[in-house]
Amino acid sequence: MKSCAKLFAASWICFLLNLSSFHCRMTPRIIRPFQASTLPSLKVNAGNYAVFLQDESTGLLYVGGIDNVYQLNYRARTSESIPFDAEPEAKSACKTRDTCKNYIQVLQSFNGSIIVCGTNAEKPQCWRLDGKHKERIQNCGKGIATYYPNQTSISLVVEKDLYAAAPFNGRNINLQLRRVHGGREMTWSDADWMRDPKFIRMSHINRKDDPDNEKIYLFFMERKPETHPDEDPWVAGVAQVCKVDEGGPKVILNSRWTTFLKAKLRCSIPSEAMYFNRLQDVFVLHSENWKESRVYGLFTSTWNSTAVCVYSMEEIDRVFRESALKHYTGSFPDHKPGMCVQNSRETNRNILNAMKDHHEVEKWIEPVENQGLLFFVPHKHYQKIVVDRVRGTDANPQNVLFLSTDKGTVHKVLEENNTAFNMLEIHPFNTSTPIQIMSLDSTNKVLYVGSAHEVVQIPLSGCEWYGDTELDCHFSKDPYCTWKDKCMSSLSGGTEESHFSFQIESKPDETIVPHFSRYYISCPMRSQHASYYLNLCHIDDNKKIRRLECSHMKHECVHFIDKMMPENYGTYKCIAEENGFVQTLKQQKLVDNGGRAFFPSTYISMLLSALIATATYHLH
Repeated sequence: MKSCAKLFAASWICFLLNLSSFHCRMTPRIIRPFQASTLPSLKVNAGNYAVFLQDESTGLLYVGGIDNVYQLNYRARTSESIPFDAEPEAKSACKTRDTCKNYIQVLQSFNGSIIVCGTNAEKPQCWRLDGKHKERIQNCGKGIATYYPNQTSISLVVEKDLYAAAPFNGRNINLQLRRVHGGREMTWSDADWMRDPKFIRMSHINRKDDPDNEKIYLFFMERKPETHPDEDPWVAGVAQVCKVDEGGPKVILNSRWTTFLKAKLRCSIPSEAMYFNRLQDVFVLHSENWKESRVYGLFTSTWNSTAVCVYSMEEIDRVFRESALKHYTGSFPDHKPGMCVQNSRETNRNILNAMKDHHEVEKWIEPVENQGLLFFVPHKHYQKIVVDRVRGTDANPQNVLFLSTDKGTVHKVLEENNTAFNMLEIHPFNTSTPIQIMSLDSTNKVLYVGSAHEVVQIPLSGCEWYGDTELDCHFSKDPYCTWKDKCMSSLSGGTEESHFSFQIESKPDETIVPHFSRYYISCPMRSQHASYYLNLCHIDDNKKIRRLECSHMKHECVHFIDKMMPENYGTYKCIAEENGFVQTLKQQKLVDNGGRAFFPSTYISMLLSALIATATYHLH
């Protein structure tokens, strides 16, 4: 019994040590506070439900807001609004004032124009936008946009087809994955194939050498059929349908997917009973070889911690191809359900019946190479994730994650040897405002971050934020950056190998500080991963060095001297120690007023009061 207790205690000690290591690496090393006019920002009225669309041909960013689509040009620093008011007929029948507007929810490039879809005062509608000319699309909107702004709508354009997942009515039920517009037949899923789902993201995986086997993937979370009151009722999942699927024959699955399968996503630390079931966001990092594409899932737990798990697209495909159907014991005469076929209407009825009633596979999708989660952060809530792949100075590709927090900041995280390193925290807004949406422009290496009222453009590099020394640049670990007389972008040609050296210490500033006065020394804190202290070289003996501690404030470390005495005079060096290297950040020499006795004004007042009192006593 004692040995079991010792083993349990030892395991918890190891867990807490690992937790401490996670916490250190996931604490942002550098915090870049908000600085007005340093990041391009344009105003919008997007409310809490903004959507983005990047036009790579023009460099414009389209933002869907309330009753407007905004056309943002960051080169010219201009913002133009295109009105998309709710239609009069819809407004007149609208029930609630706040919903009697047109909340734009879908912006998609489609056949040379832009499809714009919105709530249209509780009557979903789509329009075609060419330049600034808009045209209403008849009988288009239901199942693409939602009835109310707080409902979820996601969409995707693949070739000449528009896929959408949205409620088909105002009661937020009958949520389905549909192909709703384009060149192929309209096709949808059964309402009972997913239980009370919350749709997160859709993605198309391009197979250049095998287009007939291309699939659309839907990432979502749904309610478990039965749960214990103490269990999390949600589970994360991914579903697939084939691009060539046009539904079954008239007698079975007519106009419904014949290749729909779903599987659960696992993100957990089972040994510690830590389970992250609530999928918040997904980013698919595509690769030339589709098998090397990665899926980054952002999860939260019931105790409000965040984790990121990474999945291989090759493994997701393998599970759908090879795993048995849940609760199905029969065999298949032709091919396994979920496989892509040229004519879905000719699919064997036994396969269609099996898929209709058994649309989930048994095997779970595990993180890449069964390595578990990439990282988790206790008691911190990330909300959005995008990932960029960059080739640093060594030409090897590295992945960088950008995550938005619930405090309105962005964390820049390096994926490094199956772990994570938090390089930077960026404050894009003047106030702590929620980030509604993030969008990555990997071609131009910028990140767009949107709140309810403005959209900020952030460079993916931002190398100057790390500091002025070569050591600062080196410690950043940022693959976008290299040292060449300054910390600069490696994407702009500065890619020579760097051999860093220490900065030569400058002559300290002298400050006269009176005897017996109070004084504090402020040392700059750049890196949150460094330890800070002061070295005092006594004014009468430079070889005598005394180490002093300082108290950590927000961006500085402060050492307070309550009363200046002879032993307090000398040269103070602010020291930062990180990764075994020591830097002198600042030097300040405190000297007295030439050795003459000096009394603070309060001391003089007290002395005069005492002398007057004594004289008065003797006079009487």
